[in-house]
Parts: sequence; structure tokens; C-alpha cells
Amino acid sequence: MANHRTDLGLVAPALGSDVVGTTEPEWGDRAATVRADLADGRVVAVRRLDGPGAGAAARRIAGIAAHLEAAGLPVSTPSLIESEEAIWLAAPWIDGETGAAWLGDPERARHLARRMGRLARGLRGVDPGALGLDTGEVGDATSGAVVVRARESLAIARDTLDAPGQAALGDALGWLDASSDRPRAFAHGDFAPVNVILDAAGEIVALLDFEHARIGPALLDVAWWGWVVRHHHPEAWSAAWTTFLTAAGVQPGPVIDREIRSLQVIRLLEAVAAADDAATRSTWLGRLSEAVAW
Repeated sequence: MANHRTDLGLVAPALGSDVVGTTEPEWGDRAATVRADLADGRVVAVRRLDGPGAGAAARRIAGIAAHLEAAGLPVSTPSLIESEEAIWLAAPWIDGETGAAWLGDPERARHLARRMGRLARGLRGVDPGALGLDTGEVGDATSGAVVVRARESLAIARDTLDAPGQAALGDALGWLDASSDRPRAFAHGDFAPVNVILDAAGEIVALLDFEHARIGPALLDVAWWGWVVRHHHPEAWSAAWTTFLTAAGVQPGPVIDREIRSLQVIRLLEAVAAADDAATRSTWLGRLSEAVAW
């Protein structure tokens, strides 16, 4: 974090004002994002991207954000700032609380569920063709690349699952094999309470973090919201899941329930396959084991 704060001097000329203070945010990728106070009174969120492909990733994120903002969704289009050292995304700072802060009370959880359900429906209605996303490149949940990665994880996953868990895994992969003609839509890819900001009135004023954005099954964001809340906040899930589905325009039933469950398992398998180290892989395998036992 210190390096990211120190090199904000490289960003200042593009922002048109000196950086006079920085604060670690409560949301987003805290290892690479800072709140920067500028001498002219503006406050911006600045995120640094490093490594191979950082420039392409930053331009893709900015393009997605611009398209969603133009569609009337609560998204701010970031500016791209490039130097020989790195690339940054800078956007106006949005005050408020993350959606995760609303999950401790059942009524507040239902309020969040209604707002995020409507937002999920809005995202599903975005024209994905206008985004120019390459489904293989951005990790389409039913693309060949993800299928291969998911199946690569099966041998490891099976070793951690009991017979009912293995049956649930087999059912999810069976759904995947039969789902090529299912409706497709734009998906945020990490649609979770921590990735929205609510104002004091409880309205969503910002949707954050588009690294996992993709074109995929229409209910991918619905499924992932359900997994995240049930895993991290089970009492909030019990209180708010039906509210969320209703607001998202999803009518539960055996077919839809199987689709949601399958998408959760497939997304978790994807996380297992993408793990960079044994400890991270073990964490995601534990989460997968839990999910297939639900």
C-alpha cells in the first residue's frame, strides 16, 4: 500500500491537482485502491493495476463502466492514467456504506435484497453485444475454457466430497453440458453486497469492481449473490433470499433452483481452478464442499 500511495505523485498531473491526503477505503481491492484528497477539494478513488495485461484490463473495465453508466445504472466511468510504471483508474469518490453493512438486521437485509435484485435485473437487461466482450477472454461461465478449468478441478474436488456431494457436483456438470442454448446476458461476475455502495437513504449509488465481468448464463449474478450471502451471512440469506429473487424477476421452482445451484457450483469450481496457491485452493474447496451439501 505504501508504494501505491507514494507513486500517486505520478497521477497528480493527470488529475490536475496535487494529492494532499490518502485513506484506505472500506471497499474494493484495498491492496491497490486508495481514497485520494486533492488540493482543489475533489476526492477520487484511485486504483493501480500492475502486471502483464494491466493496460488491456484497465481499458476493458473503463469501457464496461462507461456502457453501464450510459444505460442508466449506478456506475461511474473511471479515467485512465498511464505511465511507464503502471496504469491507474481514477473515478469520483462515492460516500456511503457497502451493502455488506446492511446484512446484520433482517429488515435492512431485505431492503438491500430489493435494491440489489432490481440492479441484477437491470444488469441482465444490458445489451451485451454493445460491450464487445470476448466471452472466452473474460471467463464466460459456459465457455470451453471455463469448462476445461472446472473439469480440471474435479479430481481434487471429488477427494473432498462425500457421496451426496459428488452427486451434486455431477448434477451441476450435467446441467452445464445441457445448457448451451440457455439465455445469455451481461453479468457483473462478482455481484455481492460488498460491491455496492448505499447512501444514507438506502439507495444504491455505486456498483464497483468489474474485473470478473462477462457474458454468461442469465442468472449468473443471481446465483452468485445467493452463494455469497448464504455463505457469509446465513441469517440474512434466510431473511432476504425470496425478496431478492422477487426483485430480480426470478420465479423459484425446481428448474430455476437447479440452475442457480449448478451455477454456484460451477463458479466455485472456477475459483478452485484459478487458485494461485494450495492454501487458497483449500479455502475454495471447503466452500465448494459446503455449497454442494446445502
